[in-house]
Amino acid sequence: MASDVQLYGAFAYILVFLVLGYLFKKNPPRKISWFYGYRTRRSMANQKVWDAANRYWSHIFYYWQWYTFLIPIVVFFLYPEYTFITTVLGHAFFIVCTMPATELYLDKHFDKNGNPK
Repeated sequence: MASDVQLYGAFAYILVFLVLGYLFKKNPPRKISWFYGYRTRRSMANQKVWDAANRYWSHIFYYWQWYTFLIPIVVFFLYPEYTFITTVLGHAFFIVCTMPATELYLDKHFDKNGNPK
């Protein structure tokens, strides 16, 4: 694949996730669900924890998406033939990093049983 096509594909990929992040931020899941939202055993403990976890996660997920736009720009100048795959892998790393950040937030605001601190 040509390097300019990889760059456009990488930007399109990130743009899709930016839109998803915006939708999650504006419409967080209202009820505990196994199909939609930030789902961990802890976040599904009760409705208060679920609401807090999804509100926080969607916030950081959306804003971190803006930083991922830097990945294809930097990689394009270093290794243009690997722009798309590096963007996908770097983006996956950012997504995985939202999980410990959200769990730390829950640790700070809720005990292990889901009661507010």
